Amino acid sequence: MTANYHDPLTQFVINKYTSPDQIFLDVGCASAPYRVYVPGKYIGMDFTNDAYAEGVERRVDLIGEAENIPMEGSSVDIVFSRAAFFLATDHKKALAEFQRVLKPGGRIILMDYNRRTQRRFAKLGHAPSAPIPTIHKPCWTQWGLLRLVQRCGYRDAQIVTPTGKDVPHVERLARLAHQEMFGQWAIVTAITES
Repeated sequence: MTANYHDPLTQFVINKYTSPDQIFLDVGCASAPYRVYVPGKYIGMDFTNDAYAEGVERRVDLIGEAENIPMEGSSVDIVFSRAAFFLATDHKKALAEFQRVLKPGGRIILMDYNRRTQRRFAKLGHAPSAPIPTIHKPCWTQWGLLRLVQRCGYRDAQIVTPTGKDVPHVERLARLAHQEMFGQWAIVTAITES
């Protein structure tokens, strides 16, 4: 990513749920473009530190996989993953691992490709952020991702409105429906059990 990279939606979501006293783990960080949005301590983790291609470097602080994070338990306040969670080989195991490394009452923030976007990538034969041209199932809706998070023992799970601002309830519902039909994201946040 370039130095002037800007993603208002991701910046809004990170700012809404983080504070300067928190430790933030970015799972699948790639070139760590969201490091600049995090007010607290940022740790970028990816499965490799190898460059994507010439001139496209990863900026990794920690090498590991979502299903096996090389950190002590109860060590981070936020586990964040943008456009990477769908690549995990075992989503339930990854969510359990997120709970393990989160402090009591810690938060997950998943910004993942929704079913519509994953199907589009499948037709193309790859996902733009994937190092290997593979799509991992399941392809979920934002509601499907929410149910998965809930079934894995998180509380206060909610779908985040796919906009860079807080909106009234009726507008939020309309935006969620629009996002599912025309957008590309499933955004879910939840709290781990204390």
